[in-house]
This record gives sequence, C-alpha cells and structure tokens, in this order.
Amino acid sequence: MKATIYTSKMSNLFFENKALKLVLIALIIITFLNYVKLESALNNQSTVLVPVGFDSKIEISSNQASEEYLLSMVEAVQSLALNYSPGNAKYKFEQLLKMYDDRYFGEAQFQLNKVLETVKNTSNSSVFQIKPDKTKISTNNKLYFAGNREIRYIGKNKDPEQIEEIYVLEYIIKHSTFKIKQFYKISEDEKHKIK
Repeated sequence: MKATIYTSKMSNLFFENKALKLVLIALIIITFLNYVKLESALNNQSTVLVPVGFDSKIEISSNQASEEYLLSMVEAVQSLALNYSPGNAKYKFEQLLKMYDDRYFGEAQFQLNKVLETVKNTSNSSVFQIKPDKTKISTNNKLYFAGNREIRYIGKNKDPEQIEEIYVLEYIIKHSTFKIKQFYKISEDEKHKIK
C-alpha cells in the first residue's frame, strides 16, 4: 500500500516537473517573440515635427531622416563649426562636440582644439554663408555643402580672406538621434562631387 502511494506521488512529481518545464519553455518563446515585435515596432516608429519656421514636416525614425531634417542639421552644424569669433569659439565647439558619436568624439575634440588654439593665437573670426543650391545629400550618409567663408583678423591690419569651400558631413542616425561621424573640408580634386 505504501509503495503504491509512493509511486503515485513520484509520478505526480514527474508530471509536475515536466509541466513546469513546458511552461518555462513557452514563457521563453513568448518573451522572445515579444522582444522581436518590440524591436520591430521601435524601428518602424517615427517622430513627425513641424518646427517654427518650416513649411513642411520633418520626420526622423530610428535609423533614417527626411531630407528637410538633414538640411536643417547641415545648417546647425555649419553654424557651430564655421561661424565663430574668439569670444564664442569655445562655446560653439563644445556644443558641436555634443553632436558627435562617441566613437568619433576623441578625434573631433583634438581637431577642434587645434582650431580653437589657432583662433586664440590669431584672433580671427569666421563667417560661412552656405549656398543652398550646392547642398547634396548622398545615399551613404554623407552631406556635401558649399559656401563662401570669410575670415577676419581682429585688431590686425589685414584684409579679410574670402574663400569658397566645400565640406562633407558624415553622419549616422542612431535611436532617432542625429550623430556626427566626421566633418571636414574636401580637397580640390573632390569638388566635382557637389557640382
């Protein structure tokens, strides 16, 4: 009699153990499917803005952005990087560094510190006027833009320099956030890319 009660309880425990394993596997599968659906929903989610001063909507999703948004970012970056004076260069460069992706921050900080040192030593200011008709959005996350740059030397009897320059802004959009990879002036032989 005790043996049948013992085997009955043991078979109940084995059945309960198997049922719990089956429930655990089902929970793991449901959790994985939930994760896949959530990731898909986050990637397909987009934010639509109509900021003051814009005629159309600006749209950004987890890894891409509308042309209007990219053009507004070109204006913001060129304003911070290329329009400065000795009094505001440090602040503008600090704001620009906040837009860089972490992987490229160190190199950007080094380059901007060199420019800042030059600005302090020569007391120059820079004004860049972008040419909207010479702005090109590339498919490989690069923005090309051209404009006229005027460099003035404060307190020195030196005529302002007028230079036509073309810049490249390499970017990534990570989790609906615009991040700069690189920002640089292109050489004379690469100028055909924007014309």
